[in-house]
Order: sequence, then C-alpha cells, then structure tokens
Amino acid sequence: MNRLTASLRSGRVSWAVAAVVILIGSGSVAYACTSPGGCGSWGGGGSCPSDFSIIWSSYSSPLPVPASSGVACSATLKSSSLLVVTASNLIPGAGCDFFATITNTGSYAGTLGDTIDPSSTCASYFLYSDNINAHSPVQTISAGGTFGYQSSLSLSPSTPSSCEGSSASFLITITGAATPPPLKPPTISASPSTIYSGQSSVLLTTSSFSGGISPYTCQWLVQSPSASSYSNLGGPFGCSAGDTPSTSTGTLTTTGTWHFELQVTDSEPVTVVSNAVSVTVEPKVTTYSVTFSETGLPSGLTWQVTVDGVTKSLITVGGCANSLTWTGLSSGTYSYTVAGNPGWHQSTLPYTGTVVVSGASVTEPVLVYTQVTYAVTFTETGLPSGDSWSVTLGGVTGTSKGSTITFLEANGTYSYSVNTSPSCPRTPSSGTVTVNGAPVSVSVKVT
Repeated sequence: MNRLTASLRSGRVSWAVAAVVILIGSGSVAYACTSPGGCGSWGGGGSCPSDFSIIWSSYSSPLPVPASSGVACSATLKSSSLLVVTASNLIPGAGCDFFATITNTGSYAGTLGDTIDPSSTCASYFLYSDNINAHSPVQTISAGGTFGYQSSLSLSPSTPSSCEGSSASFLITITGAATPPPLKPPTISASPSTIYSGQSSVLLTTSSFSGGISPYTCQWLVQSPSASSYSNLGGPFGCSAGDTPSTSTGTLTTTGTWHFELQVTDSEPVTVVSNAVSVTVEPKVTTYSVTFSETGLPSGLTWQVTVDGVTKSLITVGGCANSLTWTGLSSGTYSYTVAGNPGWHQSTLPYTGTVVVSGASVTEPVLVYTQVTYAVTFTETGLPSGDSWSVTLGGVTGTSKGSTITFLEANGTYSYSVNTSPSCPRTPSSGTVTVNGAPVSVSVKVT
C-alpha cells in the first residue's frame, strides 16, 4: 500500500498523518503519496509524521456512487492538520461517502472536527454526517486509540440545477491535544541528617514525580557549605514516573551544612526540582577507652564496675587479670563505681570516684583483691590460772594459758573442739561456728 506521511505538532503533542489512501467504488487507488518526504498537498513539500495515521476508503452505503454519474471523489492534504475531501461533478442524489480508520499512537488525546468548506458555492445544499461513536461534530481522539470515522457529501434531490456539476469540500481538521498534567517534583529525604567528617549519608526519594511527558531524565544535585550554587552529584540517569531512586552522598569531609536536591526533566523539556534536604557534617570526634581490671578474686564470682552510668560485669576466673573496657569516650571526666564482693576487699582504688580521659585511653591500676577475715574468739572460765588449754578450729589448733584463744577466719562455717585436762569437763566441748561479715565470740566453761 502506498503511504502518505505528514507531521502535526499542536501544543505538546505530536500528531501525524502517516497514510492516506482513497479507494473509489471497486477499490482502485485514486490518489496516493508515495514519497515519505513529499507530504504537502498530495506530493508537494511538507514534513513527515510519526504517530498519527488516517486510512481512507470508500463506503458502500447509504449513498453509493452510480457508475455512470461521473461524480469524482478526492482528498487533498492541505496542511499537516487539515485534510480536504472533495466531491466534484455532483448530481442530485449522488455523492461521495468516506470511511476512515484513525489511529493515534501519541501519548495524549486530541480532537478531530469536520465542516463544509465555506468556499463551496452550493454548501447549503450539501449534506454531511459523521458516525464517530455517535458524536457530532467534534470527536476526542483517545491517546493510543483507534476508531472509525464516516462522512458523506451529496446533492439533495431538491438541489437547484445550477448546482449540478459543481464541487464541494468537506474539511477534516485535526486540532490540539489535551494539555498533559504538569510535571510535579519528587520529595526526598536524607538519612542520617547529621554525620561526622569522613562519613556519608543516603539520599532517598520518599514520593516520586508525576505528570509531564516521558521520557524523563533525573539528576542528583549537591551544594557544599562553601558553594553558592548547586552542581551535579554523579551523572544524569533515565527515570520514570513512580520511581523512587536513592543514592549515597559519598564521603563528606568539609564541616558545615550540605544541601541536596533531585532534578527531573521531561521531554519538552520542562525541569522541576525536589525539596532541598540538609546534611550537617560535624568535626570528627576522636574517642578513647577506659579499662578496669582485677586479680585475686576466686573463680565464679561476679565482678562489676560502672563508668559514666554504663555497668559492665563478668564472671571471674581465678588467677587471671579479668578486665572490663568502655569505648567511645571523648576527653572528659567520668564517674565510676566498683561493686563490692562480700568477703573480699581491694584497696588499690576507692570504690567510687572519677576517671579523667585527656586525649588518650586510660587503663586504671589493677584492683588487687584479698579475702576479708574476722576474729573468732574463744573465752574460757573456770580453769585454774596457768593451766593450758587449746581449741582446734577448721583444722588449726590454738593453745593458750590465758583466758582467750583467737582465730582470723573468712566468712564461712567451721567446726571446732575444745581441749583441756581430762579431769576438767568443759562446755561446750565441740561444735560449729559461722562467720558472716563480723567477729564471733564463743564462751567455754570449765567445771
């Protein structure tokens, strides 16, 4: 099939007539444009289209053209937006019928209307009609849509004889498309919004852009604290409405407030820019550690220290220097508390105090624990002065000619026995004694 192409640009939308073929009666081709570059008035100049096409053919009813009538039908592309259908050598009761298949491959809708050419001398006697989805006289052409179009030109039976043999034209006009929705900018955020020098943040699209005409190009923008305007962050990239792109700011070393935006450009080109988000870069802070350690505690005890309100603990391993370390501390003075362990004591440091961090990590002196002992005193009465007596406590024997025998023992329960002359009964002669954080006294009476 021969092709006729022409371009139409109205507003933001491209329309084009990509094919016009006139078929009369038996289907023979009456006119055709064969050159893609020659698409003006049937072969004369003009530019060629891409996304609108009209294919015309004869229509067999209700007004077929009598074979002997001499009526001639033609079509002329007057401009990229105007097609003129002409009926010549008209006679009453005979005319030209046309049926069109119209296809819009563009992105937005337009309109198509039809009128009698006012220059036709017998215009008031010519009939026309169109059956474009029962519309009259203007039809919206749906974006990406295809529909049928029917029209006719004829002389009515009552037409004056002076009009016989005349010509009339039917104007089919493609007009502007509906305006596409305006291009609306996206919304972005930054996480985190505060970082230290040498770190980076992530830029996120929280809501996508919309409207405009595809295709689109996106570009991240950056303004450093010392800059007066934005520059590109990375290169441009293709994007689509509904996309939520993200990117890293990259390592930021200059302290101060950085600003970021996301720019979107459509095919017009129309450019919109998102909201600006800020990332604050603070000076890099050097941090240090504080370490406490202990020795002397037996295995299985819980050793606990609190520094700057943060408590750490561990289960001790006897004979080892068990350590606790706090990190991320900047220079300053921090309070500490060493929890006590019943029956054990250290005198290396006060149990509460402060530790000073000044540009370096701190390791406190090792806390050396020793076991705490309490006096267990046995006192006798009734034994003649100068007589010897003894007490065995926990396997250790103490002997005295005085009235008391004293042992130093840690917390615990111990067995004891009292030994005197066999001829001198004593009460009690044996038993157990419990030490629990305080001195203990045991009385022994000899009778």
